[in-house]
Amino acid sequence: MRRRFDWMRTLHPVTQAGATAALEHFTTILAREAIGNPRHLETAPEEIRRLWCWHAAEEIEHKAVAFDTFLLAARALSPFARWLVRLRIMAAATFYLFDFMFRGMAEFFRQDGILTFRTWMRFVKFALVSPGVIRRILGRYLLWYLPGFHPWWSDDRALVAQAEEMIALPA
Repeated sequence: MRRRFDWMRTLHPVTQAGATAALEHFTTILAREAIGNPRHLETAPEEIRRLWCWHAAEEIEHKAVAFDTFLLAARALSPFARWLVRLRIMAAATFYLFDFMFRGMAEFFRQDGILTFRTWMRFVKFALVSPGVIRRILGRYLLWYLPGFHPWWSDDRALVAQAEEMIALPA
């Protein structure tokens, strides 16, 4: 991780801002799924469910800050060039995020003595079939690649209000 972060600090500031915006897009679409599909948190203890709802709402509330910073940093580029930069950055961010995630999962599986093909197949089923979190967020993820995309294309204020209701303590 340290080597990767050191390398990222050598990148152009526009690329750094774009990478932050790309990763924020991931957190936003995962936050939407967490709030919008109560099944994900239904078995969590009350205080943990409330914490995750609060955090998901917070992610949605600031979802465009890094993106707008990227737009400002890249303002000298034509809209087409800015779009191409966004495509390249998201493709790289997706690769690095999944690489990091899969390496971490493999290490946890190894530590638990379950680093097997069957374990990986169970993960694939979990991610793509049931509950299918990766499948469920794929459409929102792909919006990033559309020309002119902006995070507030999706007005998520109703989800934030829903999360606030889930967070509220009984009177």
